[in-house]
Amino acid sequence: MTIDPETAAASLQDIADTERRARESVFYSVVSSILILWGVLVASIQTILYLMPRLDRSSWLFIASWCAFYAIGLGGTYAILRVRSRPRALSPLAWRLLGAMVILIAYGVLWTALLGPAGARWFSVFWPTLFMFGFVLAGLWVGQFFVACGLIVTALVVAGYLWLEPWYPLWLAVVEGGTLIVSGLWLRRIGMSR
Repeated sequence: MTIDPETAAASLQDIADTERRARESVFYSVVSSILILWGVLVASIQTILYLMPRLDRSSWLFIASWCAFYAIGLGGTYAILRVRSRPRALSPLAWRLLGAMVILIAYGVLWTALLGPAGARWFSVFWPTLFMFGFVLAGLWVGQFFVACGLIVTALVVAGYLWLEPWYPLWLAVVEGGTLIVSGLWLRRIGMSR
C-alpha cells in the first residue's frame, strides 16, 4: 500500500502537533506545581509576619526565617523538576528555570545588602515586586498570562504598600500567595485540557 505525499505530510503534521501539545501539557503541569508551592510558602510566611508584628525585622530570627523560606522554595522547585524528569537528567529548560530563580534571588540579596538602611517596610514591597518582575520577564517567552499576572500583582502590592499599612503582610499573603496558587491551578487546568 502506498501513501501519497499529501497524506504523509498531513500525518507527520498530526504527529508534530500531538508532540507539541504533550510537551506543553507537561510544561504546564510542572510550572503549576512550582507556582502552587511558592504560593503556599509566600502566603504562610506573610501570615506569620502579620501574626508577629513585633518581630524585629533586623533580627537573626527574621533573616534566618527568610533564608529558610528561600531554601525550602528552591529545594521544592528542584524536587518538582527532578520528579517530573525521572528517570532522565533534568532538561536544559529545567536547569535554566532553576538558574533563573537562583539568579533573581541573588540579585535581590545583593540589593538588599546594598540598600540595607532602607528599612524593613521598603523590603516588604521590594521582594514581591522583584519576583513579579521575573514573572513578567518569563511571560515574554511563555505567554501573556504571566505578563498580566505579574503586572496586576505588582499594582496590587504597591497599592497595599501605600494604603494598607496595618494589614499589609496579610494583604501580601492573599494577593501574592493567592495569585501564585490560583495561577498554578489555572495552568494545571489548561495543561489537562491540551
